[in-house]
Amino acid sequence: MSRLPKIPCYAYTLANLPGIELRVVHLVRDSQTVAYSWSREKLDYEIGDEKFYMERQSPFQSSVGWMRDHLLTEPLRFLATSGYSVVRYEEFVREPWATLSALLNSLTIETSSSLFLDDGYSVESGVSHATEGNPMRFQRGVIELRPDTEWVDKMSHSRNSFVTSMTWSLLLRYGYPVRDSQGAPVGPVL
Repeated sequence: MSRLPKIPCYAYTLANLPGIELRVVHLVRDSQTVAYSWSREKLDYEIGDEKFYMERQSPFQSSVGWMRDHLLTEPLRFLATSGYSVVRYEEFVREPWATLSALLNSLTIETSSSLFLDDGYSVESGVSHATEGNPMRFQRGVIELRPDTEWVDKMSHSRNSFVTSMTWSLLLRYGYPVRDSQGAPVGPVL
C-alpha cells in the first residue's frame, strides 16, 4: 500500500520541461469493479514452469488505493498545458471509437478510425514493452473491448457496500451512481 502512482509523478516532471505540451487523460473506473478485480487471483506472468500471480488486495486496500490514485491525479489538471480530460472506462468500452474520437478532439489531436478493426470494438495489439500493469499487457493479436460486469453478480453485497461507502465522494464526482449491486442507496443521503 505504500506505492505512489507513477504517472502523476512523471507528469509533474514533464510539466516543468521546456517545450513540452502536457495533455492529461485521467481514466476512471468504478471503484467496485476495481475492488472486485483486485480480489481475484490473476496470473501475472510465467517464466518457464514458474507462475507469478498479481498481488491481491482487500476491499479496504483497493478502496484506499483507488481514492489515493485519483486524488493524486486530479491536480494534474492545473499542470496540463494542452488539455485535461476525464474519461470513464465504462463509457470507453461501451463506445470506444466515439469516446476516443471525442477525447482526441478535445485535446486537439487528429486520428483515424483505423485504430479499431471493422467491428469498432476490437484492436490489433502488437508487442508491448510495459513493465507494469494488467496482465493483458502481454496479449497479442485481436483484443475485443467489452464491458466487464462480472462483479455485479459475483461481488458480495457486503463488499460492494463497503467499497461504495469508502469511495462514494469520488464516485459522485465522476458521475457514478452511489448504490450497491441490489440498487439500494449506500453512503450518505444526498
